[in-house]
Amino acid sequence: PTSNLEIPSEKYIEIQEQIDKKMIPFQTVDEAVSDAVEKMIGE
Repeated sequence: PTSNLEIPSEKYIEIQEQIDKKMIPFQTVDEAVSDAVEKMIGE
């Protein structure tokens, strides 16, 4: 998704690491990333 481009690479790696630790299903991962993007851009 294009939303991934809005996340600084370091931040995205952090999110991915948190996801890996929690073993979250992929669909939930996508939602978590989208939620993180929304928080970062303030909307």
